[in-house]
Amino acid sequence: MEDVALERAAEAAIRRAWAMFNAHRFVDELYGMSFEPSESVVKALVARCGGTSDCTFDLLKDIGVVEQSWRMLREGVAPPWLQ
Repeated sequence: MEDVALERAAEAAIRRAWAMFNAHRFVDELYGMSFEPSESVVKALVARCGGTSDCTFDLLKDIGVVEQSWRMLREGVAPPWLQ
């Protein structure tokens, strides 16, 4: 899942002209969190990685995090930070 997210994040950065966006760092840090990240934490992470925090939700949709979260809820799978 992280490999797919990384590929999608890199593509999103190109489409949104985030020349300095570090997709690899973003995905590594996001998937490595041991706690449920709040919106402000994710926005700060996007900014630290060179992205535009105003587009955070769109970026999360692009890399499949939103879709993955809904799937986990439907299937009753605990998110990574609860495992």
